[in-house]
Amino acid sequence: TSQKERNFFNKVKEFLSEKSIELIDIISFSRNESILRVKDIEGNKIVVAYNKKRISDNDIIKAAKKSAGFNLPYIVLSLGEPLKKVRELILAVKNLHFIEKLK
Repeated sequence: TSQKERNFFNKVKEFLSEKSIELIDIISFSRNESILRVKDIEGNKIVVAYNKKRISDNDIIKAAKKSAGFNLPYIVLSLGEPLKKVRELILAVKNLHFIEKLK
């Protein structure tokens, strides 16, 4: 592993430690993405950490699909803020009750 990969993984571990989240398992680790199984006071979760500054809606969808395979809630981490479009969509969906197709 390169120094950049180690620095990224150390940032992820530092974040988990600050939030009192226990690292249980490293599911996968690559230069651009890490998938971890963690545990906090609420139970087990999946962490998908992206080694990039901007995460897109596709990154969040990918993280959701990966966590669904474990039937666990998930946390997404990155080196920066999500794109404005992604932030706005997350806020919009929080209070969405349902979407229905009219017949």
